[in-house]
Amino acid sequence: MNKKSTIQAKMHAALQADERKQYGRAYIQYISCIEFILEDLKRVANPALNPQRQFNHQTAIHADLMKHCVSRINTLYPIVFDGKGKPVSSSSPPLPNTRSSLNVSNTQSSLNVSTNPRKSLNDPKSSSTLPSQQPSHRPLSRNQHLTPPPSFLPAPSSSLVPAHRMPAKEMLHLDHLFHKLDRKGNQKLSLMDLLYAFSPIRHDAFTSRLMNAMNTSRLTNLCKSDFKYGLFTLKYGDLDERASFALRFFDVQSNGYVDKMDFYRVMDHLYAVLSQMHVFISTTDKTINKYAEQVLSLLGDNTSHSSTMSNMALIEQEKSEKKDALWKALGNKRLTLDRFKSILQHEPHVLLGLGIYTFSEYPRYNIQHRIGEPVLFGDSSFHRVICMISGIRKLLVLDDKPFGSYVEPSSSDMTEERTVSLSFTERLPVASLLCFAPSVFAALRSIFHVKESEFWFAFSPEVFLGNLVSGRLASLSESLTDGKSGNFFYTSHCGLFLCKTINEAEANQLLSMLPSYFKYCVHHPDTLLNRLYGLYRFESSYFIILENSFKTSFSFSAIYDLKGSTLGRTNPSGPVYKDLDFKEHQRRLFIGPSNNRKTRLLTQLRTDSSFLSSLGIIDYSFIVGVYTFPSSSSSSSVHHSTSYRERSFFQSDAAGFLSADGRHLYYFAIIDTLIPYNFKKKAERLLKTVVHGDEHSISVSDPSFYSNRFISFLESIID
Repeated sequence: MNKKSTIQAKMHAALQADERKQYGRAYIQYISCIEFILEDLKRVANPALNPQRQFNHQTAIHADLMKHCVSRINTLYPIVFDGKGKPVSSSSPPLPNTRSSLNVSNTQSSLNVSTNPRKSLNDPKSSSTLPSQQPSHRPLSRNQHLTPPPSFLPAPSSSLVPAHRMPAKEMLHLDHLFHKLDRKGNQKLSLMDLLYAFSPIRHDAFTSRLMNAMNTSRLTNLCKSDFKYGLFTLKYGDLDERASFALRFFDVQSNGYVDKMDFYRVMDHLYAVLSQMHVFISTTDKTINKYAEQVLSLLGDNTSHSSTMSNMALIEQEKSEKKDALWKALGNKRLTLDRFKSILQHEPHVLLGLGIYTFSEYPRYNIQHRIGEPVLFGDSSFHRVICMISGIRKLLVLDDKPFGSYVEPSSSDMTEERTVSLSFTERLPVASLLCFAPSVFAALRSIFHVKESEFWFAFSPEVFLGNLVSGRLASLSESLTDGKSGNFFYTSHCGLFLCKTINEAEANQLLSMLPSYFKYCVHHPDTLLNRLYGLYRFESSYFIILENSFKTSFSFSAIYDLKGSTLGRTNPSGPVYKDLDFKEHQRRLFIGPSNNRKTRLLTQLRTDSSFLSSLGIIDYSFIVGVYTFPSSSSSSSVHHSTSYRERSFFQSDAAGFLSADGRHLYYFAIIDTLIPYNFKKKAERLLKTVVHGDEHSISVSDPSFYSNRFISFLESIID
């Protein structure tokens, strides 16, 4: 497709979106046209490129076309400009930074171009007029006529993402990511560039389908605008955008629908990628890794040719059965855009397991308080995220036993280490993931009523790819912790679990206290301590998996990190406030005496704090998330406001704890429970005592004093 026809197709798409009242997409398409025209007019005005300053009829067409686009943008989004061409007020999203250059008359005068606005865009010699579009404060109705598409149209530009739907900081991040992947610096990404972005996954056919799904302009390579709009769709896309993404991903023949041949071909690509990520097809929903050893045995010298062929045929038969079952679940007929919309809206679970795992109960979580932003392919952390979910997935056995039906870990289980080798392609070095005490942590998950399928759902390559082909990015979200440690948090896409990087000393502390921690959790299932579900080491970094204490659909009005000390314990700007801020805000925790709620909470806090003190642990915090019900709403339906299961007495109200007056909902836990009172902490306490004098206000104290001060403070704020 040449440049002229590509631009014409782009303008056709803008006009069709305009006519169909898809005004957000029409808006960004018109902006794309304008930015391209500006680039081309700058080229024409450059004396080095055009020394005779010759202007042909194409330049006039450009000016007319830009005037038309500006008029349509003003029609869709009325904006008031000052004398310098900058916006002074707007009831709608702002235009990109090129807005100051959108004054058509200024552009024409700077180029010294004489244009006739009455000339047709299709034929510059024609005397037909261009229908004028007067700015209006309401969009055109379906019955109103739009300007016919011109014969020469602008190519995609660098900004397809509507600014009102994505923060400016993320827009800059997408720009940086594109330039990082654009190794040739030609403002476009090739298939090799995307292969590099998706490292450690290297599969040409899969990457080609992903490129096709993002490439709305149908260019040979992926331009910046389509790259940004594709990632925007994966993160913020609405139902229409996601359905269109999914259709383009599966539509191999580009005929506007997905037939059985298209679907099976794409599924073969996805299964090949899963094999790279160490996920193998199984004969049942609960034993995913059954054929892993059979596949690996093909590399051995003792396998006969007949045995090899038999195993391969068995695996291919298994894949065929899975594809047949998935195609049948999708309706056993052509998949059109409307059908994809219906699937994503009413049956989103069908594609998630890619036919490998069938969800008997689709977890429809709506977790608002998630830490960080999803790691995008091309980010520096993407390789780590893929290795983490692939390694965790390889260690899991999907067997949802009844809660509490675990085997009592032995002393050898406490010290067990299991290593997973992660070799994705021959071109990449072999990585490894080390899992500590897997049997013990599996038992802890059972004690705390966490299904293995839930854990699998959070850390599963199948779900990652299933979401990706459905137009949704479901990778881990990354953020830096608020503390001094510099550790990173990763949040699972469902929001139920956190991955936190820790140092080697904290990892050793956890391993040393693991037997005591396990016994304590068995006897105190309602503990408020961090619920730990795994300890791993990837390369030289350790990380733990723990439960997200703020797994809720409510948006908190305030979050507090409380220790009972006062020195430096303030953060007035938020978002996580501290002890002095709690007093400044005149907060109280209204638990109430009914059903011994206050007594049970304080008793559990004393027991937990005493346990940590016996292990020599300090510097832990009581973190509280507070949601305040609006005056017009009622808390009577709070039990039915979320779909996940309560797992302790203190999570009995929509995974939280309702205040006595019914006005607030509390979510709390004791966090940072791996810091021992060692020589380093003793030295820190001594230094701060010399500098500040008041040893009672210093956070660092011996375990017994720290525990007593911690409980005394909490008793003073709980009613």
